[in-house]
Amino acid sequence: MNQVALLLFALGWLCQAALSDRIGNETLLKKNLMRGYDRTVLPTTKINLPVLVNFGTRVVRIIEIDEVRQSIQLYLWGRQTWNDPRLAWNSSEYEGITDINIMSYEIWLPDTTLYSRLPPENFAQIPVSCGLSSKGVVTWLSPIQLASTCIMYLRSYPSDQQTCTFVFGSWGNDGGKIDYSMPPIADATGDYIKNGQWNLVDLNITRHSLKYSCCPNPYIDITYTLKVERDQRYPILNFVVPSVLLSILSILTFLLPPESGERITLSITILLSTTLFQQLTASLIPPSQVPVISLFYFSSLLMNCLSLVATTIILRSFFHTSETRMNRRLYKVGVIWLGCLMRCQCTSRRSKVQQSNSSGSTEGIVNTSEEKEIAVISSPENQREVRKRKATQHSSHEEQRAKYKEEWLELVIILDRFCLFIFSMLTVVTWTVIWVH
Repeated sequence: MNQVALLLFALGWLCQAALSDRIGNETLLKKNLMRGYDRTVLPTTKINLPVLVNFGTRVVRIIEIDEVRQSIQLYLWGRQTWNDPRLAWNSSEYEGITDINIMSYEIWLPDTTLYSRLPPENFAQIPVSCGLSSKGVVTWLSPIQLASTCIMYLRSYPSDQQTCTFVFGSWGNDGGKIDYSMPPIADATGDYIKNGQWNLVDLNITRHSLKYSCCPNPYIDITYTLKVERDQRYPILNFVVPSVLLSILSILTFLLPPESGERITLSITILLSTTLFQQLTASLIPPSQVPVISLFYFSSLLMNCLSLVATTIILRSFFHTSETRMNRRLYKVGVIWLGCLMRCQCTSRRSKVQQSNSSGSTEGIVNTSEEKEIAVISSPENQREVRKRKATQHSSHEEQRAKYKEEWLELVIILDRFCLFIFSMLTVVTWTVIWVH
């Protein structure tokens, strides 16, 4: 029992001693490496030899795409490796230590910058723990949240595809000082998490060497070209489908009977609802662009306004006073010609001759009524005949008013059918032209 306890004590003492040696050797190693180290000097042994930086990222998630601000936010995993000969050591001198970790603010870092970045600060300024091997190879690993500008073309919204370009490179050092290369296996989407609004279509990575007018040497950059496609389900279900249904309802208002009293209210409600959806869509689009869906909403608003005007005219004709006879030109165009075009059976045309004859006979009765009435009153035996003539005059007047009213009702029916046909055709043609275009 005592031998087992002594053995365990010996093992614990050896582990503690080994750990103490590891801490002491690593502390001594870092102290020796940092002695006289200047993090502002390029880690190269030759003047004309640039520092080769292997740069790569993996796209993890598309956080947000803002169409109004023309910007995109991404979550990436960044990786940079380079060789710093000042940080190399002989592992045999430090009890076989071949790699350590060191903070990024203690060593030289390449000033890799996203050229089109938006605030906050540059990702290279974030302090991270870098891996360092005995051969002087530095490995920089860090999660990155980037905000970048992205020019978007929203003409075909909501069935649009957008292409965003991310250019990574040194901002203050040309290709003669820092050179960039891509990893041998550039699988940048292996850990991608799908976005609910945008689908990742393609990601292309290329290396460029561009010469600018400011500097004699070219600048090296790594360019990521990201192509995304909008998921159409949300905008179609929430913006397009309601507008189409409202346009159909604006046409169906001509099927409501005029005496219902709800046609104007329904038309105004549809107009306001379409305006609301148009404003919601406009808030998602930059004012410098006019997408197809905006033309669609504009055509819907125009159709609703014209439908409201037509409904007002039809209701004015329906509630027209029966004391006024319809203008003969209006009767000929609206009832006869338009009625035949819409295949409506016009009963007033069949009674047109009877109406003119009854009007003439009524005028004769009215003109001679006073003379006959005087003669009749002077004779008590003819009182019954006087009452009979007055009843005949009143009946003729009521029949005349009923015929005037019938003409206006026929005009209302024909106009309803005509507007239903015209607005249906205009709506279908407008939708077809806009979406095909």
